[in-house]
Amino acid sequence: MKAHLFVSFIIGGVTLIGLLLIQPKYAVTMTIIIWLIDIVPFLGSIIILAPWGLYHLLMGNTSIAVKLFILAAILLIIRRVVEPKLMGDHIGLSTLPTLISMFIGLQLFGIIGLLVGPFVIIFFIALKETGVIKVNFKI
Repeated sequence: MKAHLFVSFIIGGVTLIGLLLIQPKYAVTMTIIIWLIDIVPFLGSIIILAPWGLYHLLMGNTSIAVKLFILAAILLIIRRVVEPKLMGDHIGLSTLPTLISMFIGLQLFGIIGLLVGPFVIIFFIALKETGVIKVNFKI
């Protein structure tokens, strides 16, 4: 949870900077809304930025729409790259097993599996290190 909250603060900072460059009039308000939505694990900034960009695109403000879509893509990339790394560092796993366990957990059990998946890997590693499970492959 600490890693997820830290990533949310990074997302909030990048969102504020991006929105100050795009539309300073609504930057702080929209940053707070996007940050609050982004705290929920499965939702994210796309829920707000995509419809907002689509609205501007339909209204003929293509420049603002493109900037909002670019900001949404940047935030999505930050989320997908930074979150597994930070989560792996906080729980003692490397990035790849963390990412795989998050994906498998999400596919099998939904949002709860996304959070529990890495802990299953930690449990397996602990059992392997204590000698309860004798397996010759490395995670």
